[in-house]
Parts: sequence; structure tokens; C-alpha cells
Amino acid sequence: MINPMLHSLVTRATCAQSNPAIFDCSSINELSSQQLLSDALNVASNLENLNLKKGDHIVLTIPCSENFCKIVYGCFAVGCIPTLLDPATPEADLHECVRELNPSLWISEQPVEPFEVTPPSTLLKNKIQEQPFEPVQIEPSDTCMMLYTTGTTGLPKGVPWTSSQLLSHIQTQKNSYKKYDIRTEFVFFSHLAIFAIAMGRVAVIPDLENTQPNLISIEHMLHQMKVYGSDYVFASPALWKRVSEHCEKLKKRIDFIKVISTAGASVNVKSLLKLKNNTDNASIYIPYASTEVLMPICCISLDDLEYLSNKGLSSGRGIPLGRPSPDMNVEIISLDNQDTNKFLANNEIGQIVVSGPRVTTEYFKRPELTLNAKFKLSGNDDVWHKMGDVGYKDSNNVIWFLSRLKHVEKTSFGLMYPDCLEQYFNFHLNIHTSSLIYNKSTGSLSLVIPESVCKETEAKKIIRLCEDIKIPHINIVKFPSELPTDTRHNSKIDRGKISSWLSLKQLNRVI
Repeated sequence: MINPMLHSLVTRATCAQSNPAIFDCSSINELSSQQLLSDALNVASNLENLNLKKGDHIVLTIPCSENFCKIVYGCFAVGCIPTLLDPATPEADLHECVRELNPSLWISEQPVEPFEVTPPSTLLKNKIQEQPFEPVQIEPSDTCMMLYTTGTTGLPKGVPWTSSQLLSHIQTQKNSYKKYDIRTEFVFFSHLAIFAIAMGRVAVIPDLENTQPNLISIEHMLHQMKVYGSDYVFASPALWKRVSEHCEKLKKRIDFIKVISTAGASVNVKSLLKLKNNTDNASIYIPYASTEVLMPICCISLDDLEYLSNKGLSSGRGIPLGRPSPDMNVEIISLDNQDTNKFLANNEIGQIVVSGPRVTTEYFKRPELTLNAKFKLSGNDDVWHKMGDVGYKDSNNVIWFLSRLKHVEKTSFGLMYPDCLEQYFNFHLNIHTSSLIYNKSTGSLSLVIPESVCKETEAKKIIRLCEDIKIPHINIVKFPSELPTDTRHNSKIDRGKISSWLSLKQLNRVI
């Protein structure tokens, strides 16, 4: 078999009717499936001339674009592994990742000191061929793409994706939204453009100076969505919050979107309901996944999220993720990580573990991390992955998220799950974000809220909310700006920075 992603493009390109694969908003250029395939096979031929072969890693640090898609599909044809590594990774970490990867080629439009890089033009130059390049044959278990994690938990980890895992992902994603007749996908992330093309969609590549959610020009972005196509859009909660605020302020609508998708622990049900008020047509979904387990593990609609949040989140019982996808297994193991052969009963709290066709099997050249994150059950070859999340499965097979495992705190009032409690306070205070910080040395608990919304909260109400879930005295602290977040998605609260800030500040009680 050839790479299934490439096979999908070949199928599209051999249709009698020409159909677009990419629309580039910056050049107002439409690239047909036929032309994309032709250019990708030309890239493959150039790679072969450079003595690149099946299994070689090629680092790609070029923005989402026509050229990015041509090069990735060219890699698929020759059997090389396109590897996405953020060049903004701290220098020491970047050097370590490159050392372990030992790539055969690094494609970049800009210099990346002190590494030797090759410009995209080297692979894109036209070559006269007597016969089209013949794609290599691969096995379902062959790695065909690799992403490095962001490195929020230490050195970024390389996650290899196999042919069968990617095929399962694109088939499941396509079938999940089949009833919406998705023809265009507005893409913010490079690899999602590749997936969109493989699903038969037009990958609409935006013309944006910055793709960081807090810096994107919302007006410019929405104009492109409306004019060039946005049947399906996956974006971070932070971006959708800004879209909602923009629409409310200017009395605008986003009825041109069919499916809005978002993910992350910071998903706020009331923010999404405000977003829903600005459209009559869009359905909103929140999938659960990770770099190590391709989408979806679970997926919940906004209607179900609202219903279950009113039942569970409102009383501090967690954030509903929905029921597992039919082909995925989700179980709970103990928090102490001692017994992976024993799954906990319904409603028992522990680590969320997952197995199924979209679960990756290893971290690249990190055997110790693989051993810690992956396991098999006795007499079974299925790989289970520890998500690093704490939660439980209820009696209706709904998975509930409580916290990242690394954020769980042992306190005088029991284990504290900050993600769950933050969303509990956000829900009742009708605010978008907050941060709960526990000081181990003093035993004090602080609820940190942006100063811009802190004036709207009531201390008595917060005290009552604490009493309802049996939390003792809490300090209410104003933060002078929006809470610090990760730089990629602007959604995950940076508790480390907030803790450091608190340690330098005398806690003030909000009156």
C-alpha cells in the first residue's frame, strides 16, 4: 500500500472533474488536487535525487502554506518522515531534540542557527521527468509523520504517527461530521491542512500576520472565513472567546460556519454558549485528544456539555468529556500508578488511560518515557496510554475530567483538583478564567482572578461556593492583567508564573 494520506489525494486527482485541494488566502490562489499531486511527486523526485529514502526524518519549520503541503505529500510519496519541531523551542532543548533526531534534511525559509537548513525552493524546483514518480510501498505500522510536543512538561517529546493511526483519524473525523457536508476547512495548524486534504476537503490557509490566538486580527480572520470558506474550523478556546466578544461588540454573526470545534481544559461552557448566540447554523463540538492519541478519544456536543455541566460541573464534580468514541477504550487506573492491570469501578477517581487504533506506541528515542506512559495488559498486545489526566467514568459511561495529574495537590481538606475547581468557580461567577493556587508551606489557598472581572465578583458568593464543596478559607486575589497562558494556544493557565507572582506579593482580600 502507499501512504493512505497520499492515496486519498491520488483518488481526488484522478477524478474526471478538477477539484481544489487548497485555497491560499494570501495569494488568492486555488490549487487543484491534480496540481498538488503533480507538485508533490516532483518534490519526491527531488528528495530521491538528494539520496533521501524511506524512514529518513525531514524537519519542517515553514508556515502553513501551499509549499508546506507539497513538501509533506512529497515526503509521503518517497517514504520520508516529515517531522514538525517548533524552532522557537528554547535553544538548549532545541539542540537536544535535533541531536536525538539526527535529521537527514531541515527545510526552513529562515536560518536556524547554528544548524544547516535547506530552503523549500530546493525541493520545489521543476524537474523534467519521463515518467511520474512512483510512490513507495509502506506497511500500516510504518511511521509516516512525527510531531514534537510543546515541552510544557520538560524536553519536547517526539511522537511518531503511523500510517494506520493517521488513516483511523481521517476516517473517523470524516464520518463524525458527514451529515454537515463539510467541503472547506479553515486551518490554523499546518498538520491540520494535511488532514483536511486527505479527508477530501479544501484546506483554506489564512492570511494572518500572527496565528497566536490573542494576537490574531479577528475582523480580518472572519472576513476570510466568510469569503473563502469555513465549513469546519478547529481553534483554541481563547480564539473563540475573542470571536464571541467581537461579534457581540459589533453586532455581527458567524452563520457561515457549519461546525465549530475546540478543545482544552480551559473550555468554558458559558463562553461557548455566548458564541452559539452569534450563529444560527453552527454546531459546536469539544473533542478530547492529545498529540499521543489522535482525535477523537471522546467528543461532546455543546448541548450535552451544557446539560452535564448544569448537573455536574455546577456542583464541583468535574468537566464532562462525553462518551468514548466507539472504537476507543477509556478506563481509569489508580492515582499511585502501581497497578495498571486493575481498572477502577465507575465513579472512582484515578488516571485516565486509553487504548484503540489512534493510540501511539512510543516516544521517539525515549524508552524510559515510553515505559512510564505506555503499558499492555497481560495476554493482550493492545497499547494503553496514560493521558496524564485525572478523572472518572460515571454510570452512564461518560468520562469526566478533574485535573492534570501534575497539578493535583494534597491539602488539609483532601486531594485538590484545580482544573475542576477553577471551572466550578468560573461557572458560578460567570467569568472566563481563574486560577486556584495552593501554598504547601502555609496551607493557604488563593483564587486568582483577573482584575478586570474581579470587581464583578462577590466575596460572599465565593465563600458560599467554597462552603458548598467543603473548601476552607480562601484568599481572593486580583491579578493586574489577563492570567498568563501558554504561548501556542493561549488557553492553558500558567500556574507556575502565577505562583511566582503570588510569592512576591502580599495577599490582598477583595472586598
